[in-house]
Amino acid sequence: QTTPRYTDPSDGVMKSIQDLIRGRHQCLVAEIRFGPDSIPLGDTPANNDNLAQRNLAIVESDNPGPADSHLVVHTFDLRTTWPQKTKRDVRFGAGEETFTHAVRGHDHAAEFDELMIQWNGVPEDSEVTLFMPDLDADAILAAAARRSGPQRLERVDAHTIRCLVADVNYIPLPAPAPMHIAGLMTIRLPDSVRVGERYSVVVRQLGGLPRYVVGTFEMFISVSTSEAIRPEEERTLAVIKHIAGTIKPASRWYSVFQRYVAVLGDKVRGVGGSPGQIDPSTAGEPPRTDDHEDPRRQRCCRLLWWVIILLALFIIAAALASLPGSAGVLGAWLFVLIAIALAIVFVIWVRVCRMSGC
Repeated sequence: QTTPRYTDPSDGVMKSIQDLIRGRHQCLVAEIRFGPDSIPLGDTPANNDNLAQRNLAIVESDNPGPADSHLVVHTFDLRTTWPQKTKRDVRFGAGEETFTHAVRGHDHAAEFDELMIQWNGVPEDSEVTLFMPDLDADAILAAAARRSGPQRLERVDAHTIRCLVADVNYIPLPAPAPMHIAGLMTIRLPDSVRVGERYSVVVRQLGGLPRYVVGTFEMFISVSTSEAIRPEEERTLAVIKHIAGTIKPASRWYSVFQRYVAVLGDKVRGVGGSPGQIDPSTAGEPPRTDDHEDPRRQRCCRLLWWVIILLALFIIAAALASLPGSAGVLGAWLFVLIAIALAIVFVIWVRVCRMSGC
């Protein structure tokens, strides 16, 4: 859907559905409208049976292959439900201000929203980071430290945290008020994953008090081969580059998409592609095939020529080795040396260029 149809509230420009999408998968919300059973303003799929939500992101990882080919990445968008400040008081002797809000007629200390992540068997040595430019990483860690149990979060930079995989992880969202937050989740699976394995990561947003589910999405991770996933990853990178070009620097999505494009580029490179040759495209057009701009293709061609030359010398040396006298002895030595060199170059060629067994 590339026809401009909707006005972007951030800049007032008419844009297409594609330009307004902020990832490769989108959330679907269905609403049942029935007059006698109206939907109160502010209700969500979590507390009203007339609303239903489904958000399933299907992403793929490579195996075998370099570490970057094991990257899976997904954007997310949420709105915190930090309770409205209904009462202010000062803790005795501490001089600290605290805010409370009413739940069932009683005042309770205001609590941050949280992301509850269920890993469902994802390997514990996976590297997981969450990038949320609207939140401070130190504030997230400080809020997490107030929870009971071991600390499972680490600081990466000012707006990025690393999550140490457990059965369930809780990540506070210390927003100063109800606000929209754009984020990026990146998972680098370990080398131990195998083709055919499947993982399901469920992310839920829990709202303040009472603890109820505000929204959820699921990442379905499939482990495949680079040959199978490379075309789709290249197509995705082309479309995401196009969308990134339509996002203004003032947008909360700008820094998220800059990192999103970088991670997708790393993955494309990991599965054997050339992200620098992939241009922005609304249709996900294939990458350019300029050999002089592709160092890996040049390296593979050079290795192939070495294989051909050594193979020819190997055959010549085999013929010399069959001759009588000193010529045969010299041919035998050359045969052995060339055979070793051919084997070494051949193995390098197969690994660098990721040639199939066929």
